[in-house]
Amino acid sequence: MIGVAALIALFWLLSRFAEWRAWQNGRPGVVSSLAAISAIGLFFLALLCLPLLIAVWLPDVIFAPRHILAEKHLASGYSFQVIQYWNRCDFYSTDLLVTSPDGRPEIHMLDGDDGKSWRLPMAVDEERRTFTVNLGFGRVKKVDW
Repeated sequence: MIGVAALIALFWLLSRFAEWRAWQNGRPGVVSSLAAISAIGLFFLALLCLPLLIAVWLPDVIFAPRHILAEKHLASGYSFQVIQYWNRCDFYSTDLLVTSPDGRPEIHMLDGDDGKSWRLPMAVDEERRTFTVNLGFGRVKKVDW
């Protein structure tokens, strides 16, 4: 988050410097154009970055894609995918999709009100038929399959 704030501050500072240089060179029309362009750019940068403060990635809200955060295929034919998507209601849903060797899917909800994640560590214990994933903020979720 500090990086986003620094990027916004740098953008603002550079736009003020460009306006000052245009004013120094006696081109007031350029100053107002630069001010408008910098204000619009700062608005769109803030629109994209400010939702990250509440753990929301704005393109996910608009397009709602499904992201595979972790995936594992076992020699026995079972496959596991941790999938996260914007649930169009409140934050993200994180699901476990277990596909059996005969192709039957089985979905387990891991968290219906999760924050944005890019990757998640997971482990599969084939002997005990247990799946373990570390969700955000140190939460551990175990699923028997």
